[in-house]
Amino acid sequence: MKWMKSLKLHLIPKVIYKMNNLQNVLPNPLPEEDEWVDVHNHALMVALGMRQPLYEGRDPKVWTKTKEEKKLLKQLKARCTTILPNGWPGEPTRSRFFSKLIVRIRPSNKFKFKDKHGNEQKKTYFSHKNVCESDIPDILAKYYVWKDKARQTLVISYEWNGKTYAANELPNIRWK
Repeated sequence: MKWMKSLKLHLIPKVIYKMNNLQNVLPNPLPEEDEWVDVHNHALMVALGMRQPLYEGRDPKVWTKTKEEKKLLKQLKARCTTILPNGWPGEPTRSRFFSKLIVRIRPSNKFKFKDKHGNEQKKTYFSHKNVCESDIPDILAKYYVWKDKARQTLVISYEWNGKTYAANELPNIRWK
């Protein structure tokens, strides 16, 4: 009868006492008529936390675009030339070959520097190190001036990877 000692029968009266006290602490159960909740009453459901409040809408001051923003967005969308479902350009492809880029431009007031004697000189050559083939159009696009409301390029020619190119041609490297 050693197994009966392991049942700890002396604790049973304490458990019954605790259960009786627990029933005294719990609130009285609601009558049956109060248990039902009208699920069609939206205000009551929101108060009980069972439903979200109605959506009030956006603040037009925050969520409307100004004329300038609409114009800028239209320009950005017009720049896209790739055919994607969302109409925005994909990630540009980059070649694995880097070389030095030397750009020859026409003298312009936009690109000036002061020599060691303090005289203003117009720059005609620019050098860029470690330029990827796909970065060349972006770099060449920086050298321009506005004339008669039109953008005019200043690039005469450029040298990349030991070859000289005209302003309107790009190097063509084929990868296998």
